[in-house]
Amino acid sequence: MNRAIAAIVCVSTSAAAQPSEPDKGNAKALLQSGLKLFAAKDYLGALAVFKDAYARFPSGKILLNIGTTLVKLDRPAEAANAYQGYLDSPDVDPAKRTEATRILAELDQRVGVLEITSTPNDAEIELAGEWRPATEIKRTRVAPGEITIKARPASKVVKARP
Repeated sequence: MNRAIAAIVCVSTSAAAQPSEPDKGNAKALLQSGLKLFAAKDYLGALAVFKDAYARFPSGKILLNIGTTLVKLDRPAEAANAYQGYLDSPDVDPAKRTEATRILAELDQRVGVLEITSTPNDAEIELAGEWRPATEIKRTRVAPGEITIKARPASKVVKARP
């Protein structure tokens, strides 16, 4: 099946009041760098920069750029998860919602969609080698093929800080 998937790149031009998070300025600068790399078709470089920006300032707008870049890299499961994160974010742009929903539906035709529930609710789930709270991955996309999922109670997890 050969389908074309349109991409949405979000360029932040809003002059509205900004939250005072210390890393927001750094994230904005990284976003601009990522957009330049994306325009130059350096998708791996753009992805790394967008992910760094998101780690500094989690924003749905950055997730949209991550998803679009992952589409260009032909990584549909990761792209679909990023688009879902964008659609679930409180700062989703209503003007982009319809297009993002359409792209997600097209991506969902190429991937597996897992619905994960856990008891207790604070359990952690390992998927693709990464442990995350079950609440973060209630619905996730995966590449076709064999998938191993592990679960553990969160209360038994000791997390070390560097």
